[in-house]
Amino acid sequence: MAAGVIALMFGFRQIYSWICLILCVFVASTVGLEFYRGAKVIRARSGASFVTSAVELTMRNTRRYGGYIVHMGMVFVFIGLAGAAFNHDIQKDMRQGDSLQIGPYTLVLQGFDTKPEKNYTAQRLLVEVLRDKKPIMMLYPEKRRFSTTEENGTMVAIYSTLKEDLYVVYAGNSPDTQLPVLHAYLNPLVKWIWFGGVVVVFGTLVALLPNRRAVLVLAGAQQLAVAAQPMAHGLAPSATMREGHD
Repeated sequence: MAAGVIALMFGFRQIYSWICLILCVFVASTVGLEFYRGAKVIRARSGASFVTSAVELTMRNTRRYGGYIVHMGMVFVFIGLAGAAFNHDIQKDMRQGDSLQIGPYTLVLQGFDTKPEKNYTAQRLLVEVLRDKKPIMMLYPEKRRFSTTEENGTMVAIYSTLKEDLYVVYAGNSPDTQLPVLHAYLNPLVKWIWFGGVVVVFGTLVALLPNRRAVLVLAGAQQLAVAAQPMAHGLAPSATMREGHD
């Protein structure tokens, strides 16, 4: 049920996205439970914080728990891939003041200018981004003409969030209307793929580390050791006296 609610939050409507997300939640829950159980035992014995206990647990069996971290990274990657099924784009010939709607965003062309630089001249669009009729930021997609090579380049303007990435491209001028063409792409959950890749690499490095031997001194064991010292010192004279009597 919780996975379904999350799916609706991210706009997942198709069955394969539901299945993918539910499987990801299942794997993440299983891995999280493994860490929780092990860290809970160590915490009960050592009195350390939960985070410290989780690190200690991981370092005791790096291959096993490093593998779990890799699994978590793959969960993030598959969530991102599920979102990629909903990529969409739209383009439009734009006059100043015209708007283009893509997903929850409204792109308004506020102007057009030319910006000379040392090695190139940039022609750029001044695009205001609104969400729910509220301004968010300005984006400046460009086309560059390099003076040394006589080549053209396109610079994409990006607005990125954890949920989705918005790419805005100045696609040149329309041959029919001679108006600038604005091409917008909306790609959900792109950051999850990148984050998942980082987690996979981190988990792999952890799995390659040698295991650390468990060095846990229990509070009760410390007290027993302290109590045993006077007893040991007290028994030594008695033994000496017995030997002398014999």
